[in-house]
Amino acid sequence: MQCGQLERRKMEYNWGMSEKVLKHSEAVGRVMRKISKENQDEMYVLGLLHDIGKVYGFKDHELTGFELMNKMGFKYSREIMYHGRLQNEYNSSALNILNAADLSVDSTGQIIGYEKRVEDIGVRYGFESKEYIEAVKLSRTLIPILDSIEVE
Repeated sequence: MQCGQLERRKMEYNWGMSEKVLKHSEAVGRVMRKISKENQDEMYVLGLLHDIGKVYGFKDHELTGFELMNKMGFKYSREIMYHGRLQNEYNSSALNILNAADLSVDSTGQIIGYEKRVEDIGVRYGFESKEYIEAVKLSRTLIPILDSIEVE
């Protein structure tokens, strides 16, 4: 395969992944706006931007997104840094809402509920993977919020 063809395929792949990330993030934002009791527009924007680091690659996208948004003074940059994993370093109501919404939306932007989303993570990464184990642990801590999200 020639260099130009390889580069074109890489660009097509990146565009396809960017489109999926955008659909997922927009749906996360919609869910966050709907379940938030206050700052609904801010929660929508946080949902839109929570995976912004994936523009630069999937590895450490949370850290990349945090660094980018923190430089810009984004109020919720720490939520971007700590989303998607159970940890004791930082917690906020916005982070809990983000994690619940993120655990309810699949990669195509469909609101499928956390049980299906966690299963989807297991299928994609493996049921022994750290991603799956982390999703199960995180979902257990967020059940009251997760149960309030209506599946489409």
